[in-house]
Amino acid sequence: HETPPVIWSNRTGPAEHMGAVSPAFLPYHILKTAGISHPYYTGFLGEMSEHYRVVDRNLLLTPAGEATPDWARQKEIDPAIRDFRLLQYDMMFGKRHAAPDFFPETVDKIVAAHTS
Repeated sequence: HETPPVIWSNRTGPAEHMGAVSPAFLPYHILKTAGISHPYYTGFLGEMSEHYRVVDRNLLLTPAGEATPDWARQKEIDPAIRDFRLLQYDMMFGKRHAAPDFFPETVDKIVAAHTS
């Protein structure tokens, strides 16, 4: 199933139809529509969105519409997808090793204690 997102900029109005997009890419599309460039994590998402529109645990979808079902079961996984998954895990559940490079504004702030 697909729910089309609506992204609106007070400067330019609605963003053009984006097609299927992973929720993880929404920050990139929102900032892009607002004309804001962010070099860290959002820049990484921009690079990822050039290769994949959807990154789901069961499906990868390229901007050209090429689908790769059950991609996680393959012996070889695109290194960009591997990095994407590791970065998300590190920031959500890990020890935030990537924070200085991708989220430098959060490094000196107190963050909820991790259980790991």
